Amino acid sequence: MSNLVPTPRLKITAKASTLEALLQLLDSNLEEDEKIVWKGQPDIEIESKRARSLLMPLLSVLLGGALINAGLSTPSLESASSSGLFFKVAMVVCGIVFLLLSLAAWFWPNEKKKFAIRKLYAVTNKRVIRFEPNGALDHDDNWEWTIESYTSSVHEPQVTLIFKSAEHVDITFATESTTDGFDYRCFTSLTKEQSVEAVDAINKFLNKGK
Repeated sequence: MSNLVPTPRLKITAKASTLEALLQLLDSNLEEDEKIVWKGQPDIEIESKRARSLLMPLLSVLLGGALINAGLSTPSLESASSSGLFFKVAMVVCGIVFLLLSLAAWFWPNEKKKFAIRKLYAVTNKRVIRFEPNGALDHDDNWEWTIESYTSSVHEPQVTLIFKSAEHVDITFATESTTDGFDYRCFTSLTKEQSVEAVDAINKFLNKGK
């Protein structure tokens, strides 16, 4: 355990892709008298599905379809000049490429899982913590995380069912003021069983001084 006073945002670099490794990483960043009351991770499948955006595949489909349509709508092959023919073929080929990219973006093994399995949530006797992965730093599986610590901004937890699964919830536990309004901090994609334990731990944290 560390003797350092926790800061609201702390960036660290390490190799950790399992729950056990993440817990060791968490333990090394706790204060001497700090104890873990609850810990958990989001459901990997649900979290990665939520992170997968429909926007880019949809844009690729639309652009690809438009290019193919434009290419096929130009004058016939017989009447097209060599330059016109090249342009026509190029539009159709680009359209097909964009369609293939849209399929790859949707069906390729989801890169977001690499982020989801490296998330960790915890409640201690001193703070509420989120381990948020920022991304890989190299090909040796070294990653950067931001350890987010919340103390005074923690409020009564609010549980919300998520759109993609009736069996999973988000827990909003803190609200921070920003220049654009408010920023809500959550534990995301937890099972209902996890949420009961997490809510209980947060409430104990809030009531510890009462």
